[in-house]
Parts: sequence; C-alpha cells; structure tokens
Amino acid sequence: MKTPKNLPLNIRQMSYASETVSLALPVDKAFQYLVDLPRKRHGYLDGEWEVWWTSPAPTAVGRNFMARAVGKSEVVEYQGTITGFEPNRRVAYELKGGRLSLHWSFTLSPKEDGGTLLECECRAARPIPFVVLHPVLQRGLRRSAHKIVGNLKRWLETGTVSQAA
Repeated sequence: MKTPKNLPLNIRQMSYASETVSLALPVDKAFQYLVDLPRKRHGYLDGEWEVWWTSPAPTAVGRNFMARAVGKSEVVEYQGTITGFEPNRRVAYELKGGRLSLHWSFTLSPKEDGGTLLECECRAARPIPFVVLHPVLQRGLRRSAHKIVGNLKRWLETGTVSQAA
C-alpha cells in the first residue's frame, strides 16, 4: 500500500490490512464470540493473548480493557477501548501499547443461507516515522489478518484453532 507524500505524517505512517471469510453459523453466535473479550485467546489472535475488562459492563463504545500479548521474546501490554459497537453487526477497538497503535474492526453480514460474512480490518499507526519498516509492517498486518479470520472460522465452526495457520 503506497500513500501520497503530501499527506500528514500521521496518515503516511499508517498501515492497513483487510480479510473476509464466510462462516457457517448465524451472525448472533459469531458476534457473541467477538465481544466476549475476557476469554484467553491463544491461537485465535496472532500469538497468545489474555484480555480482561478494566471498566464495568455493558460492552459498548468507550468500555476499556487490557490485553497482554505474549510474544516470542517479550510480553507487551496494551490499553484497549471499544471504539465501535453495533449489536450483531460490528465491533471495533483500539489497542495502544508497545510501539504501535492498533485499530481492529470486525463487521458481520448475514448471508442468505443463514451463515455470516465476516470482514476483519486492521490499521496500525506508528508514533514516529518508520518509513523503512512500512513494507514489513504491512506484510505483518496482512499475515495477522489472514491468520485471525482463518482461526475464527475454524474456532467458530469446529471449536478448534490450529496454531500452524
């Protein structure tokens, strides 16, 4: 993804990825899983994550949570906020921590056969210019989005997630 040089620096430093997958289950069941953040999600997301709420229910725009990503060489904690919430339609959140600000969005659309079309979008912004790293981050976001929708499909349809996906 190339961005014009005349855009503000904060826009030029953003990477984007999107993946869509068809699920063989109704929208309400898929949505319930997506908003059940406090489950330990090793394998669903890219790597191992623990998530817990830091503000009271209900789940809505503005509700806060913490997420701990256990990487291969380090543990990174992120402060999260629900930034979009439409029941049985869309959930979006922002994660700030480490060297990135991540914006994830999951949009669900019903299919005629009773299944669900799930679109996963991710934007990553860097606080300082990482022009050289942009292609690396872009590829990483694409791999993560691809892995996440594949893992969600397997988990929601079969109850298992492959770590090798």
